[in-house]
Amino acid sequence: MSEYISPIDLHKVWLNSLRTHHPFWPPSDIEWIGEFTEKVPNMDDQLRYVIETNKFISSEVFDPNYTLVSRRTLPKTSPLPEPYWIPFVNTVLYFYDTEIRGPHRLWSVILCTTYTNLSRDGSIKPDQRSRLHAIEVTHRSYNQRRALFQFRPQKQQQELDRYLQNGGLSLEGITQKVIELKRRGYSF
Repeated sequence: MSEYISPIDLHKVWLNSLRTHHPFWPPSDIEWIGEFTEKVPNMDDQLRYVIETNKFISSEVFDPNYTLVSRRTLPKTSPLPEPYWIPFVNTVLYFYDTEIRGPHRLWSVILCTTYTNLSRDGSIKPDQRSRLHAIEVTHRSYNQRRALFQFRPQKQQQELDRYLQNGGLSLEGITQKVIELKRRGYSF
């Protein structure tokens, strides 16, 4: 097992290891770093994920086995389409409030996986319109269990618990609402 290094110090190590910096990479969220280091305990592997993802963001040659991509979505027990992913975890954590809001956002999780993992079930193509280096996955379904990890911030979990205590919709209820919105042409 690797020696412990605080998330803040680890973030500094990551920043100092990169030739170029982007406003939203590497991730700075302490909870996310904790989840990531729990799933990837080896510091050399952690650094490799950070460096290879940075190469992808910089449009350099990258190793898809160590390139992280993320998506905010509802947790699912069966594989369903998950079409759009981006490498900027902080963007997925803190933005998209317009697209995913209210109870839908409270129930949502952040999936983190690798570029290679996404390509297993279909093809991947860069979304040329995106300034966030989004990629579109053209497979019919994605099994969330194959993700490197799922993450829900603690504050979001506390808000979800309060919402449910006050009679809020279940995950199934929110999922049905989202399915209906998708039928009407709304995309997430």
